[in-house]
Amino acid sequence: MNQGKISDYLKEAITGEHTASVKYRSYSEIAESEGFHNTAMLFRALEQAEIIHRKNHLQALGGNFSPEAESFEEGNTLANLRDAAKNELYEFKTMYPVFIKAAKKGSAGFSERVAILSMDWAMQVEQTHYNIIREAIKSVKRNKDFIIPNIYVCRVCGNLEVASDRPDRACTVCGHDSVFYIPVSTGQVPDFDIMFVDKFHLQGGELIRQVTFGMNDGVVSIFALLAGVAGAGQPPQTILITLFAATVAGALSMAAGEFISGKSESDYYRHEINQERLEISLVPDIEKEEVLRIYKAKGFSGEMLESVVEHITEDPDLWAREMVIDELGVTDLEQESGFKNAIVIFFAFTGGACFPVLPYLLMFRSSTNPMNIFYIATFVTVAGLFMAGALKKIVTGVNWFKSGMEMLLVGLFAFFVSYLIGSFIPF
Repeated sequence: MNQGKISDYLKEAITGEHTASVKYRSYSEIAESEGFHNTAMLFRALEQAEIIHRKNHLQALGGNFSPEAESFEEGNTLANLRDAAKNELYEFKTMYPVFIKAAKKGSAGFSERVAILSMDWAMQVEQTHYNIIREAIKSVKRNKDFIIPNIYVCRVCGNLEVASDRPDRACTVCGHDSVFYIPVSTGQVPDFDIMFVDKFHLQGGELIRQVTFGMNDGVVSIFALLAGVAGAGQPPQTILITLFAATVAGALSMAAGEFISGKSESDYYRHEINQERLEISLVPDIEKEEVLRIYKAKGFSGEMLESVVEHITEDPDLWAREMVIDELGVTDLEQESGFKNAIVIFFAFTGGACFPVLPYLLMFRSSTNPMNIFYIATFVTVAGLFMAGALKKIVTGVNWFKSGMEMLLVGLFAFFVSYLIGSFIPF
């Protein structure tokens, strides 16, 4: 990779981060003037994070470069939050991925790796910015200030942490000790954290989980059935009918189970929320004291504790949901459509089952020796097992090769056991 090209990327990133820091300083002043003091604190935290990104990029550039802020328009606090979200989304979805991908092409020397590290840290942090800004937008849309405790910024990578006290864990982005977290300079309330989304959370993570594990179930279960029926010496036509019927039955069973369990869970949460609303109406003082105890145990105290409790208890719907979240230990009461999840599971299972089924579907009428069809189906499915296992990296984050080999070994174990059982069945 041409060093000059990486320098161009760094300069563009430096200019973008510098513009963002200037913009967020202006936005914080507007938020203060409109009475959104915590939102102003958020903008100041974002400003400090962007300054850290700019500093890191300049260090990676290894030369003098004085960026000039690009022009921007100011609006009210809600408009400014939306603009900030748009900018952060562009940076972690488009700008930094493109820069990093281009920088990784060819043989990267030490200076290139430094530049890639700086941009990778910034990309991860910008995603946390985006998710936190989205939470702030929800509050300001209701003409309410964004409720957060103190904000801390990692002075190594710019990561943000929302906490009452200095975080006691290492930074989730750069891995440096928590002593490197510094409070935001606010003049009112210090510091900030990333309680809303951390770097290991995936957008659409539940959908990815359903696709990945639905596919795994389909390929393993149908592959094991193929081994058992083939081991019993059945002809290709019988094997195809058996595998096809098992695929449809298995996919429908999993889809029905997903739909019913999802609906039951949603009904349960809905019942608990309604029950909390009843209790809030009947004994509001007791329920308010419970909220106070919950947030006191989380580290809130003094005026911040009173402010949080007051904010929650002035909205009955939010109040009930907060109580249910704490009592049930869940983090999201907004359940996705059970029907949509069931459809995803159905097709994921069917997709996995296609590996052992398709060779028989395409060749059962041919003159190919039945054992050769079996060997072809086995080879195709072995490849499918490895691929399905490798895809689990998306959900688990483990090494794709290790995950693929684990899935392959599990599938082969089920295959050989089923084949042995089938071979002992007299026909």
